[in-house]
Amino acid sequence: KDSIDEQTLLRASTEIEDLATPGYSLSQAMRQTGAFPGLAVASIAAAERTNRLEEVFEELGNHFKNIESLVGDAKKAATYPLIALMVLAAVMSLMLFFVVPQLKTILPADPPLPTRILLFMSDSIAYVWWVPFTFPLLYVAAVKGLTLEQKATVMEKLYSVPLVGRIALNLELSTVFMNLAMLNGGGIPLLEALRIAAEGSNSPFIADKLLTCHNLAKQGGSLSEGFADKRFPRVVSRAITHGEATGRFDKQFAGLSKFLRDRTASQIAFLSTFIEPALLVVGGGMMLMMAMAIFMPIYGQIQNVR
Repeated sequence: KDSIDEQTLLRASTEIEDLATPGYSLSQAMRQTGAFPGLAVASIAAAERTNRLEEVFEELGNHFKNIESLVGDAKKAATYPLIALMVLAAVMSLMLFFVVPQLKTILPADPPLPTRILLFMSDSIAYVWWVPFTFPLLYVAAVKGLTLEQKATVMEKLYSVPLVGRIALNLELSTVFMNLAMLNGGGIPLLEALRIAAEGSNSPFIADKLLTCHNLAKQGGSLSEGFADKRFPRVVSRAITHGEATGRFDKQFAGLSKFLRDRTASQIAFLSTFIEPALLVVGGGMMLMMAMAIFMPIYGQIQNVR
């Protein structure tokens, strides 16, 4: 986990103090608690070897602060549409459950097509209302049964979704490259840094790519070949190629992380401004269709009476 709640932090701090007394190093004590991310433990272990603890603590603080800010922006962008969709779904469900059945007695025997569709939905919802609630259970069951390669394939498909998939990919890549910058800049060899970053990645697709890069570099191949993927921004392979030429991977990783973090922030801001009018159009259209389905046959009967 990238964040630790106050109670867990207090317990971990007490354990670290107890472990440090018998002669454990700070990184060893942190690893024993099991409460800290692998990135933090590995970075502090490297800092202990190079006497850079103060710098690494500051870098870790800035890193997790930036990641928390990005994740918070993404959650804010997703909160409004989720609430709006839930409210819209609740209103439509109540209409189909309670309002539409009451109108059957006043509707004509041969109503217009929109009204027939509405009546069919009203009759069907009593039998299928439980289906959406099974999706989370099916998802969890399906994900648990997948291998790492299958999970990577699923994530690859998700990253191909326009805009939303690109935001998720850039967010994960920004985290990965900042991890690599901190690990490699702290004195951890590139091969070990790639392995640690792969273990700490939340995306099976990115983790698979990092392991591929690890194997390529271990066999003497080019690291940029592993990142030469059409789903990644082109700047990634170019920056890593430059890092191979200069030997300063930490600078290139840090620059990539900042670039992708800024791009993700601008994409989230754009998505936020785009979602609200889109939801108004979709929600208004659905309510308009339901109103037409209800009032068209009633208006037709009034015209016949006249």
